[in-house]
Amino acid sequence: MTSVVRRLIMLAAILVLATAPDSSPAQSLKQPAKQAAKPSARPAPPAPKAAPRTAVETNTIPAFVPPGPPPIDENGLHQPVVAMLKAVQTMNPDADLARWIDGGPCWVWVGMKRDQPWAKYRFAYQGACKQGRADGQGVLKVESQESAGKWTPVFDLDTLFQNGIPLADPKSGAESKLVIGLPDRTVLSWMGSSLNEVSEVFTVGQADDQGRVSPCTASPGILAVQRDNNIDAKQYKHLLRRAASVVGSQCQQQQQMRARWLTTLVAAEGLTLTSRQGFAIAEPVLAQAEIRDGLIYAYGQDFPSPPSLIAQASPVPGAAALAWTPPVEELDYQLLMVVALPVLLLLLLLAGLRMARSRNRQYDVAKE
Repeated sequence: MTSVVRRLIMLAAILVLATAPDSSPAQSLKQPAKQAAKPSARPAPPAPKAAPRTAVETNTIPAFVPPGPPPIDENGLHQPVVAMLKAVQTMNPDADLARWIDGGPCWVWVGMKRDQPWAKYRFAYQGACKQGRADGQGVLKVESQESAGKWTPVFDLDTLFQNGIPLADPKSGAESKLVIGLPDRTVLSWMGSSLNEVSEVFTVGQADDQGRVSPCTASPGILAVQRDNNIDAKQYKHLLRRAASVVGSQCQQQQQMRARWLTTLVAAEGLTLTSRQGFAIAEPVLAQAEIRDGLIYAYGQDFPSPPSLIAQASPVPGAAALAWTPPVEELDYQLLMVVALPVLLLLLLLAGLRMARSRNRQYDVAKE
């Protein structure tokens, strides 16, 4: 019985081995080959490449955010001068025509005439600095970017700088105690104090095409900032004349070149500076006069709008011309002596000649 059971077990094992799939090593090696022969899946997309980035120069002007210079040390400055500096810091011009740029060692005011956006220029300054601004002899290198991306030199400005402002004449540095550049290429030059330091006197000019400033020769106006707002209005004329005399004493060499001054008297309290079509305007205006050789030819106190500190040199497309026609509120006695007296003498002379001619005619008729 036992032998029969063993035989049955052996027979069952043989049948199982005969029906099982071939698991030999040769067949196991062929299986990967069959899998390799099958078509592979879709290839993975290539990794995205970073877009090319243009190198940003540290001394290139940003396109929309103009940088700002360090504040001027206010120690030792008079209250009207500090009021002017505060007004400049809060000025929001309509046209951004000039900027402060970081030229490397210090900041430089650039008020040159441009034909490209600010981002197409870069600047480098080499020279002396004071309190973070260019001060003393220095060179400002200006380059512009071509369409192909190449930087080409525009000009090298080798001159004397004062408080970051380039001067047209190195000798003119002694004419102004402080030069302030505004965003509309207007420049205020502090010339000194009037009698008893009642007001501080500034010349108002505009930079040339290279951004250089001449405090005396290129100043079409004078701005006097009054310290005390409680001064009697009768003293306004005296303050205006005194402001013109301060400028004349500082600009002795150019005094004959500039005989006519548009002088404006403003109050230090509440002083604001704005820009209209690229020309600075100060308010509140107390009085304004046209002064020629120390004489007042036109005078006014009531203004519907603040008069411009700079007369418009060229028309602005689509805008009315900015010109101040001062109201003649009263005739100055000096004006009468200078203008009316010669006219009166001329009229008397003509009347005398006419009477003499008529008498000669009567004599000739009587003689005939």
